[in-house]
Amino acid sequence: MLAGDLPARSAFAEINLVLHESGRYADGRIGQACALATLLPRTLAAVCAGEITRYRALIILKHTMNLPDSERALAEERALAVAASLTPAKLSDKTRRIIARINPEAVSRRRKEEREQRHIRVQPAADGMARFIAYLSAEKAHAAFGMADALAREATTPGDERSFDERRADAFYDLMCRPESGAKRVQWQAQILIPVGTVLGLNGEPGYLPGYGPIPAEMCQELAADATWRRILTDPVTNTALDIAPKRYRPGARLSEFIHFRDKTCRWPGCNRTRVEIDHTIRREDGGLTVQRNLGDFCKAHHQLKDAPGWKVVQDDNAIFTFITPHGRVYKTYPPGADGEVKPVETINIPKPAGRKSPPDQQTPPQSDELPPF
Repeated sequence: MLAGDLPARSAFAEINLVLHESGRYADGRIGQACALATLLPRTLAAVCAGEITRYRALIILKHTMNLPDSERALAEERALAVAASLTPAKLSDKTRRIIARINPEAVSRRRKEEREQRHIRVQPAADGMARFIAYLSAEKAHAAFGMADALAREATTPGDERSFDERRADAFYDLMCRPESGAKRVQWQAQILIPVGTVLGLNGEPGYLPGYGPIPAEMCQELAADATWRRILTDPVTNTALDIAPKRYRPGARLSEFIHFRDKTCRWPGCNRTRVEIDHTIRREDGGLTVQRNLGDFCKAHHQLKDAPGWKVVQDDNAIFTFITPHGRVYKTYPPGADGEVKPVETINIPKPAGRKSPPDQQTPPQSDELPPF
């Protein structure tokens, strides 16, 4: 992380908390607004005047933001001339053609930059399902799809009632997780919390998959048939994890695993990332101990941000985190229950603007349901 990035990231993080949005989504909204205001002022004016939609403005921004100023202004002028009369898909194609005529090298540069953004993600869906999304170069995406498609065609057998899409999805999973070759594969451990009554078939209580949410009892029983089990002790009143009992780990690994079971996701307000690292609330160089009440899960970005100037983070004996922003706003996050249920982020105080008084019966400024235009 560049040192110069930290003040901007700190400001973005505080705005995210005010908007009650997740970091990635809110950061994108703020970044788009800043980029439109600084790079495409005419496009922003057209949106504010109701001449084009925000979505069309973002299409123009996406394709022109990396051009030199003079070329961007020319591309903006030509794209705006047709933006209102084209569908978003056709506007995107038209803007790319405009840029290719103005600066052919920009197309190659854009491709290189986009290749550096490749990633995979999992997005929760309803009813025990999720979407696996891979952002790859076009040729690799089509190659991967073609391989799954070919395997799905080979898997067609009499009596198979699966649709072709189902077979293709199953083939993709088999390629990743059930290879037929004898090559040694990387092992990965999934944490799935299942009530003992569900495992024994005594009730239909749902389980919990960290990073996703509740999963049906039927799915729990299918997973339980092929799993390695560990006992987790939970408080029957508060529904929070108290301890775990894996005998095969050293104390350091055992404590780390307990924190992961307790927190399940990043503890920063509104963050749901499951790729986390254990962080000392009071830094070790400041005398912080490696004990439960001084440890918590944070994603890499928020791990770095919590120690930025102006921020203060406090944890009590019940693993309740209190976050104080550089402008004095206070938020509390509570540990999720053993079943993954999460309490809402609690806003303790929102300072009032200087010189502005609230009515006597109003403790905090009213919250608008409307988001900013960007």
